[in-house]
Formats: sequence, C-alpha cells, structure tokens
Amino acid sequence: MDFLIKVILLIATVIVIRILVWALTYTKKGRKKPKLPYFKKKHFVSRAELSFFRALEQAIEGKYYIFPQVRLSDLVYVKVAKGEYQKYHNKINRKSVDFVIVEKNDLNPLLAIELDDRTHNHKNRIKRDDFVENVFEKVGLSLLSIKCATTYDVQKIRADIENIF
Repeated sequence: MDFLIKVILLIATVIVIRILVWALTYTKKGRKKPKLPYFKKKHFVSRAELSFFRALEQAIEGKYYIFPQVRLSDLVYVKVAKGEYQKYHNKINRKSVDFVIVEKNDLNPLLAIELDDRTHNHKNRIKRDDFVENVFEKVGLSLLSIKCATTYDVQKIRADIENIF
C-alpha cells in the first residue's frame, strides 16, 4: 500500500510540475518575448524639418497645433465600391506630409505643408507629389510647398499661411 501511495504522489507531483511549467510557458508573464529588430529612432524628424518646425511655430503664434509626419490616410478616407477600397487605400496609406496645421478646438486639419528638399526633383518623387496634390485638391485641403533652406523667414511663412486661410 505504501508503494501505491508513493506512486500516486509521484504521478501527482509530475502532473503539478507539468501544469506549472505549461502555465509559465504559455502565460503572458512566463512567455518568452520574441526578438524584434526594432529600435527607437534618435530623431522623430530630420534636422531640416526641425528647423522649419521651429520657424512654423513662431509663424502661427500659438493659434494652431502643428503635427509632423502625418499619413494621408489619417487625413482623408476612401469611399468606393467594396472591391476597390484596398486598391485606393494602399495609394494613400504609406504616404505622408511633413506637417499639418490644425484648429486647436476640434483638431480640424486646415493646411498640410511639404518641405521640399532636392529629393522632390526626382522623377518618382515628382509623380508622388502630383498625386498628393491631386488628393488634397479633391478633398479641399490646402497643401503648401516650401523650399528646404538652412534658415526660414518667419514673416514670409506667416504671410504664406495667411494667404491660404
């Protein structure tokens, strides 16, 4: 009888240990985290964009919010027949504009700004820029293109924005 009790206790112990190992392996705390190839970028925007952002902040004098790096799919939506949605969504999903100025009270987008550096002269970028301009024209959102520079004239930026508003 002692032998049978020892065998039962041994089996019960093995079962409990297996349950604990399973629980540690398959619960959130015990699960191994996958190795991911992601790292935090040192800078959210480029130096040129940061320089322009600072000038833009001065130009709008706190009247609006500025959002950098905004995807087109965050600004516009697709309304087509079911079978065509993904096709048109894909065209805007990975495209972004450098800055969007929005109303403070309701975050309504007022103006998108592209900072044009020399990459905007490349053939594929010209095609992309034309597409973005057409989308913004279609939805009634103004798009302002500003040449990338080492310094910016705050008064000129303010005047350019006021001409649009």
